[in-house]
Amino acid sequence: MDYFTLAERYEGMISDLMKLSEPQDWRGFNSSEKVSLHFFGGKVKVVLEFNSFDPYMNLDLIKTEKEARGQGYATKVMNLITKSANKFGVNMELDAIPQDNEGLSRADLIEFYKRFGFEFIGEYGMDFMRRKYKTQ
Repeated sequence: MDYFTLAERYEGMISDLMKLSEPQDWRGFNSSEKVSLHFFGGKVKVVLEFNSFDPYMNLDLIKTEKEARGQGYATKVMNLITKSANKFGVNMELDAIPQDNEGLSRADLIEFYKRFGFEFIGEYGMDFMRRKYKTQ
C-alpha cells in the first residue's frame, strides 16, 4: 500500500475517533504521530501512534482508571477502535503489557485483545499482537 493511501486511511480513522472522544493531544514525533484520546469523561485513555510508512497503526496505550475498571468501558472503547479500523481499512498492532499490578494479568490481557481480532505474533521482549482490518 502506498504512502498516500495509508495517510488517508489513518487520517480518516483518527478523525472518526476524535468525534467520539474528548481529544487531548495530537503531535508529531519525527516520522510518526501520536494522538491521545479520552473516552467516557476520561475514564479510558487511549494513545495511538502511526506513520504513513508503516502498514500497522500502533495501539500504544489503553488504560482504564482504577475506579472505572470492571464496568465494560475498555471493551466499549475497543469496539469503537476496531469498528473504525475496519471502516477505514487500518491494520493495528500492540504490545500486550500490563500497566500496573491492579489491571489485567498478562494472560488475561492477551485474551482480552484476542476478543477483538488481535493475534499473538510472538515475544520480542514483549507480547506482540497484530490485527488485520475486516472488510464490511
